[in-house]
Amino acid sequence: MNKILAVALVALPFAAYGKSMSDRDFVQKAASAGLYEVQAAQMALQKSKDDQVKNVAQHLIDDHQQANDKLKSIAKTEGMTVSNQLLPEQQQQIDKLQSLSGKDFDQAYLMQQKNAHQEAIDLFQKESTDGQDPALKSFAQQTVPTLKLHYQMVQRTSGKM
Repeated sequence: MNKILAVALVALPFAAYGKSMSDRDFVQKAASAGLYEVQAAQMALQKSKDDQVKNVAQHLIDDHQQANDKLKSIAKTEGMTVSNQLLPEQQQQIDKLQSLSGKDFDQAYLMQQKNAHQEAIDLFQKESTDGQDPALKSFAQQTVPTLKLHYQMVQRTSGKM
């Protein structure tokens, strides 16, 4: 099979639904990031002894569950499916947290959250400017301020430890 035909066959399902590959990539990455945030925060509620870490974790659970539900709803309306699986790099982060306890856990959790939120901010800002799907683009634009607030909360909490 020639390369042009192979590319056309791969792109056909995306074109048929009218969704760009970048929008589909955004949905996959955003869904995994949101799922990771909730799982890591739930672990923090169980493992952390620090009230500030627990407060941040609960805030992240509340906001990310709401955003995850909204993303799933938009994706369904737009004819896309959302995986309930973490991407490998996020699963590695969860695995690392599972092996830690005490202050080691708190420090690793907060560091992961700073990194994860910076990556999420970048992902959502890119979608908000470059996205093709109006609903996803709007969702990304509306979510960026919350992600920035989370980043600041994590940074403040991390600085107090």
